[in-house]
Amino acid sequence: MDPATITVCAFDHIFTAESTQADVYASVQPLVADVLEGYNATIFAYGQTGTGKTHTILGMHDTELAAPSRSSTPDLTLFAPSWGIIPRALIQLVDSTVSNRDCTISCAYLQIYNEKIFDLLTDKKRQKPLMLREALDGTTDMVVQGLSTYPITSLPDVMAFLKRGYDL
Repeated sequence: MDPATITVCAFDHIFTAESTQADVYASVQPLVADVLEGYNATIFAYGQTGTGKTHTILGMHDTELAAPSRSSTPDLTLFAPSWGIIPRALIQLVDSTVSNRDCTISCAYLQIYNEKIFDLLTDKKRQKPLMLREALDGTTDMVVQGLSTYPITSLPDVMAFLKRGYDL
């Protein structure tokens, strides 16, 4: 083997085909705890079409996107086994912030495909690519110009936005 053609990669963790959604979430759950402490966190799925990004991030089938009524309180130990990272993280965030009036959660749902950014909550046909720009507040922050954001206050909100973005 020619050493010039070898690529060395480092990974935090490698999951096998036998890994469950719970196994995957356990590896990123500390990031959710960090968010609750005021830190930023990003969970980013990257790869070729058909490699399991949607399954890992959402995990669920369309029929499993139903949420409990607004009057019910979710039991976080009873995640649907197929729920992915995002529903699990959002449920944990909502559950942890319900009693904290100083905390707000907003939802945006985007896809980057072929170097174009699409708003999955408003652009059903993915015909209006959005632009990544520097924030106008003088910071070095980057923003997706025109990306829709919506407040999240309950588990039904979470599931409704996930379903809406998934269905578009």
